[in-house]
Amino acid sequence: RLWIEGGPFPDESFGPTEVVLEGTFHHDDGFVHVFESLPAVRTRADRVYVDLSEAVFTRICGGARREGQLLVNVWVRSTSLYSGKAYTSSALPADLTTGLSIGPVLTSVQLDPFVYLEGGLTFSGQNLLLSADEGESVAVIEGCLLPEGSTGSCETDGVPIGPVELPLTDLDPRTRDGGTVVMPSHVFGVHPASFSGTIRLRNHPVSDSAGDSPALDLNVELLEVELTQVSTSSMSLGGFVDIHGHAFVPAAEGCSTDLTLQGTWTPEGGVAQVIDMSWIPEIESGELARHVLDEQSDLGELLDLRTARGLLDVDLSARVCCGAECEESNTIPLHLEVLPVLQKVFLAYQDSYASALAQWGLTGLDAAIRDRALEVIRGLYAGIHLELDEDEITDYKLYSRVEIHGFDPNGFGLLGYDNSTGKDVGNQRLHDVLGGRNAVTQEDGYPGYGGVFLHSFFGLSQNPPTGVTTMEIADPLFDRIFDPFRPDRRGTPVNAQEAASFTPVSYGPGCATVGSNRLERVACAVYALGTLLGTTLAHEIGHSLGLAQPYVEGSYHNPGDVPLRLMDAGNARPFSERAGISAEGFESFCTEDFLYLRAVLPHPTTEGTPSGRPGCGQE
Repeated sequence: RLWIEGGPFPDESFGPTEVVLEGTFHHDDGFVHVFESLPAVRTRADRVYVDLSEAVFTRICGGARREGQLLVNVWVRSTSLYSGKAYTSSALPADLTTGLSIGPVLTSVQLDPFVYLEGGLTFSGQNLLLSADEGESVAVIEGCLLPEGSTGSCETDGVPIGPVELPLTDLDPRTRDGGTVVMPSHVFGVHPASFSGTIRLRNHPVSDSAGDSPALDLNVELLEVELTQVSTSSMSLGGFVDIHGHAFVPAAEGCSTDLTLQGTWTPEGGVAQVIDMSWIPEIESGELARHVLDEQSDLGELLDLRTARGLLDVDLSARVCCGAECEESNTIPLHLEVLPVLQKVFLAYQDSYASALAQWGLTGLDAAIRDRALEVIRGLYAGIHLELDEDEITDYKLYSRVEIHGFDPNGFGLLGYDNSTGKDVGNQRLHDVLGGRNAVTQEDGYPGYGGVFLHSFFGLSQNPPTGVTTMEIADPLFDRIFDPFRPDRRGTPVNAQEAASFTPVSYGPGCATVGSNRLERVACAVYALGTLLGTTLAHEIGHSLGLAQPYVEGSYHNPGDVPLRLMDAGNARPFSERAGISAEGFESFCTEDFLYLRAVLPHPTTEGTPSGRPGCGQE
């Protein structure tokens, strides 16, 4: 596996990314020219890798697997799915040594003799295998386990361990160094004990026999389960309650961890009730147990977690077991405020979205456009218990994901599409995905790919780019706002100084008559595109929550055409309404839609108002 750092490397929504190697391979009998273009795997914006399979390795080495020196220039190339244009990074020289085998080296083990069960034992190792294509590196541990409190020797009172192979973690992919090995309870038990023995590293290469490092002595004190704190103070249905500690055991190999809660539940404005229940948490690691508040748990059977609000005040303890052997932890307090159901929404901006901004001439305004979209959605959902996040959501297991792409992979020029399965009346799921490919919707004859597609917004132009079809509601106002920046309309893209200098629009309808002042035009472009994005996202999120006409099977929009209704069908929502430029007002949920949202997602502190909204009937 060859890792490359740099970037920013685009995700797959932009198009395929390759790593190119060009240079020479030198071996005992001469050298060969090398040119390889290999598909890359992106792990984050600044890191990709390629796996050199046996076939690739053989090709690089001139038709035979052999040792030598690979002297190459390395660069990364990404190709846009939309334009077909390839973007190439600068090249870096690399001097790589090839070998037919690699033997692990173990130089030291951590000095601290105390290790919690299910905790990590750190070591210094080299020449470790990194991927399934190469094989696997493991730690081999064997010795004797002496239970705490034993008066005899390990030979008389101890339990023999191993040799047992244990997986490695925390390897450095750049150097093949590491790492950490977890001391699992299914091997060492759940009780505190002393272990004395040896540790060595073993490589299991795919195409060769296993090789071991010399062994080092290993003498550690293994510590039992312990609770330290609960870091979650308030939560709602679908969210994690995080319990921190040590020696939490995953549910595998006949082992388990369960939590006991004893105390009281006090509903808001009500009388305390005695609580005595168990939770079965998800074990993230030996140091973190996460319990999901769900409707199938003991708490969910006691309360309606969609509407309940109150305080859970209990003593918390843990019990870990492997087979018939169990160990109890200490007890710590848990004070948890339970809130009414919250819909979390992750706005997942894809790299193709950023690429599409270049077609608008607005690349440097990405953050401002996103901020405006957030402002719009939050305003439309005022009074509804819904939160938006542009970062991965980690505190909830149940949340919705909405992808914002540059181009519609369905090829239909859709502005947005909810490709979740079926109409979720009452918002029962909480975890819809508006993005990616849904084969079920394709089987039903609907588009398979969901999300919001920025490039399709050009359909509102009377002069769209090549490949975009003009919509019935195309408006010359769209072109007056965006043409000054569009490269395909001979506009001048916004520069960095302009992006940092404009004053945000305070009155949207004023953009209908914006003059020739460049910074005012920039401000209106940000306002209009950000509002378009925000109202489109709010509309698609509304679909995922069961709108419109939630109790009418097969209906997804309000009937008829009424001005300023967010959930009207496409051609009933002109550009001026979508972009917040209409002098008649701003779009909103109609009265019945808003009351439905309040019923399924009531905000605990903000009520919002149903007054001043259009009706939901055909008018």
